Amino acid sequence: PSPRGDARRASAGMTDARTLLVLYGSETGNAQDVAERVAREASRRGFAPSVLAMDAFEVTELPAARRAVFVTSTMGQGDPPSNARSFWKFLLRKSLPEDSLRRLSFACFGLGDSHYAKFNVAAKKLHRRLERLGATSVVALGLGDDQHPAGYDYALDPWLTGLWKVLRSDDEFSDEPRRNDSRQQTSDSVSDACRFAVFQETAASRFDEAVDAPPSVETLLDVAEKFDALTEAAAPIDRRWLKRGSATNGNDDSSRGSSSFGVAASVRALTSDTAVARTAHVEIALDDKSDDKSAHSSYDVGDCLEVMPFALCGGAASEATGYGKSADAFGDAEIDTTWCVGADFVLRRSGIDPRAFVRVAAADSSRTNSFASAPDSAQKSFAVPARHLVLACLDIASASPRRHFYETAARFAASAAEKERLLYFASPEGRDDARKYGASERRTLLEFLDDFPSVAVPLPWLLQTAPRLKPRLFSIASSFVRDGPNTVHLTVTRAEWHTPYGRQRRGLCSTPMTTRPPTRPPTVSNIGADEKKPILADFDVTNEKESFVAQNFVGARLAARVVKGASPFPDDAQPAVCVCTGSGVAPVRAMVRQRDARFMSEAEAANQTNVHGSVAPTLVFFGCRHRSRDFLYADEWADLVRRGTLLGNDGAPACGEDSMANDVGDTSDSMFTPVFSRDGERKRYVSHALRDDSRRVWDVLRRERAAVVVCGSTGAMPEDVHEALVDVCVREGGMDDAQARAFLRRMDARGDYVVEAW
Repeated sequence: PSPRGDARRASAGMTDARTLLVLYGSETGNAQDVAERVAREASRRGFAPSVLAMDAFEVTELPAARRAVFVTSTMGQGDPPSNARSFWKFLLRKSLPEDSLRRLSFACFGLGDSHYAKFNVAAKKLHRRLERLGATSVVALGLGDDQHPAGYDYALDPWLTGLWKVLRSDDEFSDEPRRNDSRQQTSDSVSDACRFAVFQETAASRFDEAVDAPPSVETLLDVAEKFDALTEAAAPIDRRWLKRGSATNGNDDSSRGSSSFGVAASVRALTSDTAVARTAHVEIALDDKSDDKSAHSSYDVGDCLEVMPFALCGGAASEATGYGKSADAFGDAEIDTTWCVGADFVLRRSGIDPRAFVRVAAADSSRTNSFASAPDSAQKSFAVPARHLVLACLDIASASPRRHFYETAARFAASAAEKERLLYFASPEGRDDARKYGASERRTLLEFLDDFPSVAVPLPWLLQTAPRLKPRLFSIASSFVRDGPNTVHLTVTRAEWHTPYGRQRRGLCSTPMTTRPPTRPPTVSNIGADEKKPILADFDVTNEKESFVAQNFVGARLAARVVKGASPFPDDAQPAVCVCTGSGVAPVRAMVRQRDARFMSEAEAANQTNVHGSVAPTLVFFGCRHRSRDFLYADEWADLVRRGTLLGNDGAPACGEDSMANDVGDTSDSMFTPVFSRDGERKRYVSHALRDDSRRVWDVLRRERAAVVVCGSTGAMPEDVHEALVDVCVREGGMDDAQARAFLRRMDARGDYVVEAW
């Protein structure tokens, strides 16, 4: 511990029996939600909790803590979330004494998905490491599984019950809340404090243009960032635990580009209208920030583009799902556009004039309900049109409220029947029914307000408990080396599904990017034909691929910035086996495009063709359903083979064979293998292709610094690919099963087995 920490502990009494640290690592917000629930329940039991991301906590102070609860999710390869990596790295220091945390009593809960091979690995590792440093676990490690019909709450509810039975400081504190009845504890008598206050002023005529015209993405992003800063200021934590210069959510902006904007430059369809999933190629022209030294001047293979979706619904709102009865106002003669219909519905129910300006403040800094005399601190309050506040900060038509929202809403229900129903949803007994009502149906805030017409949740409570509008991440499909630092390509598959009760749902971000009614008859695209040399002639795609493309999306202004990928991808000099399915092709395309740019540059310098030089061999397996419907980037793969980038090294057969039959017909030298699972009599997947082409796969794996890249949807695919690679190592590498698995584990340990699955 540091001298600074010694002084702080002496002066502040950090070993106070009431103190409870709640530290989380969260990528999508689920672990943070659990951490906040732990803090709420702890507060009701007399503790003084502080909720922080692990990377926001001053980790050198951990030995001073008496008790802590850790909540973490797991990234695809078993890594901790981005806002827990520094904390985890510190705990792994070999110099830490084995009894460093001997005074700490702790509990750990993990959130995972059993579809992943490394289910809850981050939580398991954290639990073991804390024990090895001398900490005492007071309750068994909890492992939540999002695949369970009841979600992670199925494991969380009994885990919390057990935690409160053992995590008490003395007789002053109880393992029961202030009310014993699980439904009664959610009533007004156990109300949590609201961290926000909202002051309203009816808009004057001079504000008409500001409140009635659709806001720009710049305006909305500014509002969202101000609200983030306010949330930080209002966070109920002991600031002495906070790392200097850190935000409570632990986000490291060095892993993100600075706030940026761009324009949708072009969109083209990659699949036919008859494809199961419709996918489009989207090109974003980012604003030139060459004069901004703090901005990223480039991006790497494996990076993502973070897109805020608040500007994407626009004129398509009348066709969007999740709006409930508020959609009845679409086309109203008194309404010029649909951009504010949902926001107006929410505001009226919360008692706010939709055309009003409001000032939002941290509750502890609010001393009056007068707009004019509200606090002026830029961090503690800000003024904004009410419509802009809702549009920028709340997800009202896509995300489902969580159980804590039902608990809050019950306090503001005028109907006794509705209040009872909501208290039931918030209770452990109503957990499964709450999930069926909300998460399973993806029931939105607007639809909730339809179903509970007597509920009028005040705007401050909505800001605290309703779903926040969150950015969407898309894997970048381009290379800055070939495409430039200000051009980003995305491979966007439209999210569209039906709930168990038949409600149609569409993705908030992907829908406007990819959806448009047909406007022209089918056309024929002959891709890859070459009269002199019919390389990959059977790559031809003859189905219409333009009718669904969202041409009205072109020109749309976006708030977007580059985010570093979770794992580094192989560099150009590393031999690689790449396996991808569906839109998982995006990072593989980026990787191959970067290698192609370098390959062509070196070939041009040498005035030769098919000279790989410093570019290592790249073997690509791509899987989809049908050649004619969803063969993504078919023309590009054909061109890459023709140009030599995806041919065997130096143009020679990759494994020394004169012919090697695969899915590209008579091109035995091709390092690209498409796999169409539904075109044959039997289903055939990329795992089958790996085994069938085992000699070529092993020829890459056996090389120095060889890497494996697996991208696509989660589920069976990543594990099937791993098992296929084990078989390849056994068959071609002369290993037994244990040796083959150890060989792949070593690749993983040195960061050369990359899995990007979702």
